[in-house]
Amino acid sequence: MAASHELPATPPAQNLETHGRRKLRSPETHRRELIDTVGQTVQTIVESYDRNQEASELAASVEAAVAQTALLEIGAVSLGVLVTIAVVSSTLDSPGS
Repeated sequence: MAASHELPATPPAQNLETHGRRKLRSPETHRRELIDTVGQTVQTIVESYDRNQEASELAASVEAAVAQTALLEIGAVSLGVLVTIAVVSSTLDSPGS
């Protein structure tokens, strides 16, 4: 008769027993550890949040956006003026007038 190489069934209460070098955990234990890790990460983020710094960075970004928009507007108006001058100039210089 051949020897059986099957491992004995592990009762649910012994899920934390080590098997070789790896520790077996129950799904509930794994879930709890995952929730704890996420909770610690969130807590670290919340504790490191600096409202004044965020407000300053946002204000600087808004100022930069407004300045860029103003420059684009000035450029557009300048281009419009140049085109108008060119059209008026060419109209006034036409030999048939």
